[in-house]
Amino acid sequence: MPVMHEACKELRSYLRYGHHECIVTTVNGGGEVNAAPMGVEFVNNLIILKPYIDTRTYSNILDVGEVTLNITSDSLLYYYALFKPGEIRYGSSKRVRPLRILGNVDMYVEAVVDSISKHDGKVATVSLRPILCYMGCGSRLAYSRANSLLIEALIHYTKLNPLINEGKFEEVENRYEAIKEVYHVVLKVGNDELKKIITDVMLRSSDIIKAVAAGVSAM
Repeated sequence: MPVMHEACKELRSYLRYGHHECIVTTVNGGGEVNAAPMGVEFVNNLIILKPYIDTRTYSNILDVGEVTLNITSDSLLYYYALFKPGEIRYGSSKRVRPLRILGNVDMYVEAVVDSISKHDGKVATVSLRPILCYMGCGSRLAYSRANSLLIEALIHYTKLNPLINEGKFEEVENRYEAIKEVYHVVLKVGNDELKKIITDVMLRSSDIIKAVAAGVSAM
């Protein structure tokens, strides 16, 4: 069982380097869960996240107003959240409705919406008030370049279609090149599982780039 931490004392140390990655779980009014990799920051005792307004994460936040952050350094969970959500196992959170991800999670943060603002008509800034933090079983991973770079590649992948929709094709190409660089490194230093995952990400990215080259939206 996770160990409780009084008043989220550990949160500041876990998010002390500014922008961090985690998996955000939300639910709609019917209780249907959604998991999405997202960047977060901890500013003035509030968690800041910036979802696109056309995402399920944002609509669920508007619908329910509660979030569970699953802080992990395991790239496999990020991959599942993006492409194989059926592989994720969930358990009940303690004080909010969004479920928590079971498995290699370092810390859980249960939070409620404090405020929401929109800018550019595409992205919202959501401020969350943490109400409970507690430890998970941990990622139990030594530092791995392949694991860390795979998370980076997945972040780049999530930016491709939004950038295409904004017409920022040079930035799309830059992101694609970054994914290719990760691909070559993971093939050198990753295990078979990570090699298989980065190959899948590379193929998905290539399909998007080919569609752009053909003048077709890859949405």
